[in-house]
Amino acid sequence: YAGYLSLYGIKSILNAAIWVDGEVVGTVCHSQMRFPRRWTLDERNFITSVANTIAHWVDIAGRRAAEDTLRGMQFSIDRAGDAVMWVGPDASIRYANEASCQMLCYKREELLKLYLFDVAPKLTPELWKHKWESVKARGSITYESIRRTKDGRIIFAIPFEDALLL
Repeated sequence: YAGYLSLYGIKSILNAAIWVDGEVVGTVCHSQMRFPRRWTLDERNFITSVANTIAHWVDIAGRRAAEDTLRGMQFSIDRAGDAVMWVGPDASIRYANEASCQMLCYKREELLKLYLFDVAPKLTPELWKHKWESVKARGSITYESIRRTKDGRIIFAIPFEDALLL
């Protein structure tokens, strides 16, 4: 550090860390090159303000990137060729992609008002509880099941994989 200061003729330095999510991601540095000085409280507050502003923008940029990724994933899942449904611990259908809606002949809004029991005729609350606990313990399970469409048709022996998203 001292070698850096002497190499560039820096006599006084004032740094402020840029913190994002509890981690230092950078530093704002003010240097005085002609003569040593004491930094005033206003100067220290100013550099802290600059560092906080940068941290805010870095945080926003990171969130926007994450939101863009989520939008892309949502787009892909919505249009996947395989049926995808997210089901809660109570067997409520919380999400259904377009393939699920087409396979079961429901509009998405209709499916989201149903429980898995409504479209899986052999599924009982006791069996669901067992499946849910198995998925929690193993991370995922694969099985074959049948589904009932809105118009009452039965779709036989569809392989399913249940996975727990934490």
